[in-house]
Amino acid sequence: MKPISLLMTTGCSLCDDALDLILDSKILAGCSLELVDISTNDALIESYGDSIPVVLCGDIELRWPFNEKDFLQLREKFTDF
Repeated sequence: MKPISLLMTTGCSLCDDALDLILDSKILAGCSLELVDISTNDALIESYGDSIPVVLCGDIELRWPFNEKDFLQLREKFTDF
């Protein structure tokens, strides 16, 4: 199973919305979710600072805005979920 990462920062309302979407639905269904606060990593700030929240799964990125359908399509790209 590939881990899913949510790139976010504390106090970001869009990040909170994305996390709520992920947790309130059944889209994780046994997948592990790692919350990554980009504010502690200069390289992540440079890469993602203007586009968080971002879901990472393997080498695929899902940038906000996304919905449950978008997230499910991301999961379908991986047969080992």
